[in-house]
Amino acid sequence: MLLAACGIAFGTTAPVRAGANAPSVCDWPKATIFRAAGDRYRAHGNYADAVRWYMAATQSARGCRTVTGALFGARALAQAGATLAQSGDYQRALSLLGSAQARLTSIDPSAPEAATARNYLELVQNVISAIDRVAQSSM
Repeated sequence: MLLAACGIAFGTTAPVRAGANAPSVCDWPKATIFRAAGDRYRAHGNYADAVRWYMAATQSARGCRTVTGALFGARALAQAGATLAQSGDYQRALSLLGSAQARLTSIDPSAPEAATARNYLELVQNVISAIDRVAQSSM
């Protein structure tokens, strides 16, 4: 698959589904556990479960108001988007990748983590470009 060829790698309890009115939380331990679970499911080709865990990681860190929290959330969204693209669900993938892209571009360029944000942004843009190439070749 084209996405796998790009070499894209965005380096228990059940995931919690939070409603739109759920309070913002910043639970780093849960967020990292959930993202690691997503990584394990993705490694075994279980994309649907991987996406659920990545989204649970995003929810667990959405209340973190630091640049590190924004990077974590963007990375989890990007991982979910890339996983959806691997499964062939390009529309949902593009939606999540667009959200990750927006979070990354909102990070202050003078922040110490700005270089990391630029690297993640480049990875996200590579995945979006790969999806575009797949879409163009199928036309």
